[in-house]
Amino acid sequence: MKTLVLTVLVALALIIAACGSEESTPTSTGNPVPSAAGAKEVKVEVRSFSIQPETTALQPGQKVKFTASNTSSLLHTFTVATSNDKKEILVDLELNGGDSKSQEITVPSGAATLYYFCRPHESSGMNGTFNVGNAPAGAGSETKTPTSGQSGSDYY
Repeated sequence: MKTLVLTVLVALALIIAACGSEESTPTSTGNPVPSAAGAKEVKVEVRSFSIQPETTALQPGQKVKFTASNTSSLLHTFTVATSNDKKEILVDLELNGGDSKSQEITVPSGAATLYYFCRPHESSGMNGTFNVGNAPAGAGSETKTPTSGQSGSDYY
């Protein structure tokens, strides 16, 4: 009987230890990645229906650490792709209300523009661009505000 109780307690302790860990493992799917020395940090505020990056000037080959903070109560993503067709995703951070996550990338050498958006709310205007290299002045980093009646909150 003592052996059975001891076995159950050890199993329970292992289950609790495995479930209690909140550490993230770096992957290419958008989990937080610690920044290496020398990376440019770009802070991004994800609001109810807008994305506000602090900067837009990026250089090819530059290491960039994106830190996205969701200041709304809605589930959002901060997603960065190399083209408007979104075939190559570089960053994909899923953010619950109040979350803040980071991911580091190296800006592709062939990119002139990086496209950022919130997957569930892109059609509501949560999108914009980062210019790479010598982009024209005034271009990029524009987010739109949804017009009356638009909502992406029913996505989740």
